[in-house]
Amino acid sequence: MARRWLTVAAVCCVMGVLAGAAPSGSRVADGQEGDLRVDRLNPDAAPPNGRTVVHAFVYNDGQETAAGAFTVTVTLPAGTQPEGPYFPKTCHPVEGSKAPQVACSFPAGLPSGQSATALVPVRLGPDVKGTLTGEVRVESENDPDPSNNVLPFDIPVSS
Repeated sequence: MARRWLTVAAVCCVMGVLAGAAPSGSRVADGQEGDLRVDRLNPDAAPPNGRTVVHAFVYNDGQETAAGAFTVTVTLPAGTQPEGPYFPKTCHPVEGSKAPQVACSFPAGLPSGQSATALVPVRLGPDVKGTLTGEVRVESENDPDPSNNVLPFDIPVSS
């Protein structure tokens, strides 16, 4: 019996040493954390002076819950203006930007495989034509892959 306990203790010590010898950057969460990504959803077509809604769709494509809070920013095309109310209530127009923008704040903790959506109503100007292109961006200090954080969207102008 004493021999068995001695063997178990020795195995535990060896496992502890091996686990402690791993480089600090090799924790499971590194490289497998939440990865926020923007997906493209084009708004419905709208006529000049009409309204449509931008669905700023973000999802966690990582293997873990997104650790940090994040902001979704919708940059609207020239010839359009945001027109609230917005969803969620944390959305607000960005003052002083070159193009019309709406920023929406989301709390930390978006689970893996889950999504968050901001809804930004948009009023088209009276002289717009063709297809108008804007952009959705997600930003978080804890996002390991910023290469998938920005995508354009198109608003078709109907006649």
